[in-house]
Amino acid sequence: YGDYTTLDESVINSGLVNVYVVYTSADGVDGVATSVYVVNKPATDPGDTTPDPIVTYGAALTADRKLVVTRYEDGVAKADGTNNTSFTYAAYTNGVLVAGGSGSSNIDKASATKTVDLSSALTTAGTTYYVVVTINGVTYVTNTLYV
Repeated sequence: YGDYTTLDESVINSGLVNVYVVYTSADGVDGVATSVYVVNKPATDPGDTTPDPIVTYGAALTADRKLVVTRYEDGVAKADGTNNTSFTYAAYTNGVLVAGGSGSSNIDKASATKTVDLSSALTTAGTTYYVVVTINGVTYVTNTLYV
């Protein structure tokens, strides 16, 4: 960062370095510094703990009648690499179950998404389909008008 031999305020207060002072103490009274270490501060301080990401999910029914479920970490689509996120779905129109309702599937561990083709079940043009998706016990509802 700079000239550490002077340890002026611009170095100490820069926020870019950590300063460690080793000193002697006699009878509980602070003594004389025996060593001073100035080190560049790492990108993340070793004392910091990285917070766990906030994981959310989204579900959408596309115009071509495919259900797309996506996993997000801190708002960014991201797979967890373990392929262990299960979800179930049920599609309704006018209160009648027309697809799904049984089984579950896993979100792809590489792409953060899972696509389920519902085109053979959701066949009526101009109908609003309500798709209820439950992911890890949380229920999401998505709807779209199929034209």
